[in-house]
Amino acid sequence: MSVQSDSSIFLVPISEKIVARLISLRAANDEPIEDVVARLAGIDERAPSMSRPECGPQDQPIQYSHNGHGYVAEVLGERVEASSLGSLFAGVVDLISQLDPAVIERLSSMRARTRRYVSKTKSEIHPGRPDLKTIRTRSGWWVSGNVGLDDARRALNALCVAGSLEFGVDVRFVSIINRVPRAPR
Repeated sequence: MSVQSDSSIFLVPISEKIVARLISLRAANDEPIEDVVARLAGIDERAPSMSRPECGPQDQPIQYSHNGHGYVAEVLGERVEASSLGSLFAGVVDLISQLDPAVIERLSSMRARTRRYVSKTKSEIHPGRPDLKTIRTRSGWWVSGNVGLDDARRALNALCVAGSLEFGVDVRFVSIINRVPRAPR
């Protein structure tokens, strides 16, 4: 057995689950995993480019909290933190949108009772209730900002269904971090 030394090849530990997911994302059965990773990372010049919708000043994408206070989820081994459940789901949507935009497209056709989990149109998140909070993600999707723990679990589970992922394994809540009490007004 011989080992070739090539300075452009690196051995990187990747879990079996992630390798299986990369294999499932191949455009053809003979597409090398390296090409899948390059396509997902956006460095393959042959890959179609994604256009991002323009945001007006009132619709600026949210900034996610990384201060250790609030909610934490893990998506395919990536940690997502936010100060609210709505922002947490928005962060998960952005992460999955980077990996496989088709998953979010499929999720956009799914509903949580009357509202959609995600939409390109703000009014479809809370139909007939423009007073309820919505959040525009960095990837241009709208999600609800009016989310409780059960709603967040339901939305993450629906995302798993749309992406053929396993809730509690591929996508899971890591923790709900105790919040720092607010100073009196």
